[in-house]
Amino acid sequence: MLYYALMITSVFVIYEFITLNFKPALFIELPRQRVNTYGATFLGLFYRPRGFAEESGHMSLFFEFCIPLLIPYIKNLKFSHKIASILIVLIALILLSSSFTIFISLLILGTYFFIKSLQNLKVLIISSIIALSFILFVATNEKSRDYVDKYSNSIFKKVSLNKENNSVNDRTIRFQEAIGLVKDNFFFGIGAMAFKEYSSSASSLNMVLDLWMFSGFLGLLCLVFFTFVTCLNYYYAITPNKFGVFLALFILIIHYQIITNFWYPFLWVLFGIMQAETKKYNALKTV
Repeated sequence: MLYYALMITSVFVIYEFITLNFKPALFIELPRQRVNTYGATFLGLFYRPRGFAEESGHMSLFFEFCIPLLIPYIKNLKFSHKIASILIVLIALILLSSSFTIFISLLILGTYFFIKSLQNLKVLIISSIIALSFILFVATNEKSRDYVDKYSNSIFKKVSLNKENNSVNDRTIRFQEAIGLVKDNFFFGIGAMAFKEYSSSASSLNMVLDLWMFSGFLGLLCLVFFTFVTCLNYYYAITPNKFGVFLALFILIIHYQIITNFWYPFLWVLFGIMQAETKKYNALKTV
């Protein structure tokens, strides 16, 4: 189910990018909300797709949730299906251009291939050839070099703390306002979703800070305790793809600190998966 959901979403993102920038009425006219606020943000030349979410970064949360869980499934597909799946998802991720997702993906992939190359000379040779071929192509092609330069600059500009970045400034203001409310309402908070009464924003865009601000330190302790117990029980259960689940959890928890919306279900669904797998293991153990 997750695999087909990921494929459908990836195809839709690619289709949206094409219709948004090149063929506005390709087969069907896509309904889009707030179309005038898109802005030509992809390489500074093209409109960014948003998929099935209100923002590209929010859509990327779905990819961060799905991909680690689906690694074993995709590895077992036929070679042609495997390559097609990887390419479709990769293209969609690039077009969404979520700075955090691209940054964390490159970091994890780089670490993975580094570890694999230490264990397998074949992987080292193949990955080195691919990397060198890409570098050579970019270095010898002026247009490609310009695109890569713009893309990398846009990614690292957003993940930096550059004060010229509007996104950074907005988050800084929200963070400072929320910290002030936390100090004044440390133990019991200001009440659920009450930030709007003290600010022009509804959220600090940080999950931990939001929870602390809304429900106080006691509410934050409840989340920490719930997370710790769920992870501990799951860790000791014998379940498939434990590494993928914890990787998805790690990525989502970090991303929810800069783009949090409690109604986005991916983190909570992942907790549900962990609890369901743990209960299934405990039930089998007692048989």
